[in-house]
Amino acid sequence: MQYILTQKEYDKLLNGIENEREKLKTIIETLCTDVTNNKPILYWGNKKPKIWECIRTNPHASYCDECSVQNVCPYKFKQYSK
Repeated sequence: MQYILTQKEYDKLLNGIENEREKLKTIIETLCTDVTNNKPILYWGNKKPKIWECIRTNPHASYCDECSVQNVCPYKFKQYSK
């Protein structure tokens, strides 16, 4: 079955998809930040787990190197010291 859409209907459909994508991106970024700011991890040879703070919420944090969610976080301004 095929549907014929006017340009206006097509644009409305595409805008709705883009709006949903942005909402989901915001939700994922918020969840990633919450995990990073609250989940203690071992990094740089620490004996006890410590919290690696997110660069989005901590002005003194500067890298995402040891972030536990760096592979799924959609934040586009991630920094790495590599």
